[in-house]
Amino acid sequence: MIEDHLKLDASPPGVPWGARQVVLGVLLFVACVLVGISLYEAANWALGVDPGQEYDLVILGMGISVFMLVAAWAMGPGAHKTSFASLGLRLPSKRVLLYLALAIAVFMASLAFTFAYTLIVSALGWHALEPPSTPLGDIEIAGTLFIPIFLIVVLIGPFAEEVLFRGFIYPGIANSFGPLKAALVTSALFALAHQQLGVMVPIFATGLMLAWLYHQSGSIWPSFVAHGAQNALALAVFAWGMD
Repeated sequence: MIEDHLKLDASPPGVPWGARQVVLGVLLFVACVLVGISLYEAANWALGVDPGQEYDLVILGMGISVFMLVAAWAMGPGAHKTSFASLGLRLPSKRVLLYLALAIAVFMASLAFTFAYTLIVSALGWHALEPPSTPLGDIEIAGTLFIPIFLIVVLIGPFAEEVLFRGFIYPGIANSFGPLKAALVTSALFALAHQQLGVMVPIFATGLMLAWLYHQSGSIWPSFVAHGAQNALALAVFAWGMD
């Protein structure tokens, strides 16, 4: 029965690392980000240049994505001599079309939750908790920068985030504390990583959905599809609003 297959199990995709390695991986990632941003700002100051928000998004977005992948690999497969497949870099072993359909369903559910959340906090007058109308700020994405921004926002960024949060953090915590606590902790970290108060609740909810999708499929690809699709829609709406 499909209902039995989709029921949350007590055994997430197995990996050789646990909560300790997850903590070290998160600390490594944070340290890399702080050092990377400091070096980037120091280089700009030394050269007397201001690249602008568009170049900041591309350069820092690429750097942070690389740091996510490095941290996940270093404390996961790298430390335990396992393959990259242990980070969820494999297709679901069966029911591929089912998981593609579930990815689309998670994408739609995430949009619906964000829409309902926005309506509620707006009606209550909690404006500080409203998602920003322009999630990318005042950047200009037309011209030659459109392609690199698209790659960062829609492909590279979501891929790196899924590897770190769902492929590395979630199964490591689940090994030590079980899938429910792992989903809650992973989703909280996922929300905090976006650093905007107005999107933390919707992103937390989305993180729970993505964790469930990864848990069921044992692969980051369904969650990557849902994640990338949501970012693609946000980028399209942002670009359309600039016209």
